[in-house]
Amino acid sequence: MTDTHTAVGVPTATNVDHVAWTVPDLDAAVAFLVDVLGGTELFRAGPFGDPTGDWVSDHFDVPARATAVLAMVRLGPTQVVELLEWTDPDQRTTWPRNHDRGATHLAIQVGDVDAARDYLVARGCTPCGDPVLLEDVPHAGLTILYLRTPIDLYLELVHRPGGALPYEASTDARLLQPAAAWTNS
Repeated sequence: MTDTHTAVGVPTATNVDHVAWTVPDLDAAVAFLVDVLGGTELFRAGPFGDPTGDWVSDHFDVPARATAVLAMVRLGPTQVVELLEWTDPDQRTTWPRNHDRGATHLAIQVGDVDAARDYLVARGCTPCGDPVLLEDVPHAGLTILYLRTPIDLYLELVHRPGGALPYEASTDARLLQPAAAWTNS
């Protein structure tokens, strides 16, 4: 009997290892993730580059003479963020707008959107409007708020009140729930 089942997904994958952002100032970005978001800096490395060959262009799809330094920061119990500061004279220095291709944001689940917003505003973040209660969507009941950070990254605050979300009535799939509050350890 021939097995006609085709596996979906990356063979042997077990989890997301990290997400990465290129930032204009590595020290400022690390400080924000550690001092404001409560992350833990794991390590820094670099500079990396290849002054005569094509190693960085072959492996990272950047110009051949680009160089980078990086830092790894853990946020909460399961998320690791890699921050990269690339240097190259051909580098674009404008941040992608939230609707541009390649734009990213970090969503943080919070128990109180207003308290989290006030905390972040006091640390240099700018809200994009007011909190929004989602309605008539599969994840209705969530309250969200986008903020621009002083390190040119967007944050999204997400508040999920108790109870099931509408999509949960038709599937066993669930949003990941945090195991515990973040600690700086």
